[in-house]
Amino acid sequence: MLLGSVWIPLRSIGHATEEGPGEWWALNTNVFTDGSEICGAENPTLHQILLEVFFESPAGVNIVYHK
Repeated sequence: MLLGSVWIPLRSIGHATEEGPGEWWALNTNVFTDGSEICGAENPTLHQILLEVFFESPAGVNIVYHK
């Protein structure tokens, strides 16, 4: 049974070295596609899912952020 979909753009995912508290994301009933590629979601349901999403930096590599 599929409750819904969550669209998380890769550009919105940060780097971290350890887990955090997570974030609640609303599940959506519909997804937007461009051919076979999913590119968004709409129509939030009453369901939410707690996710901890981050890119983990390789050991010994320091990430420098530029503004």
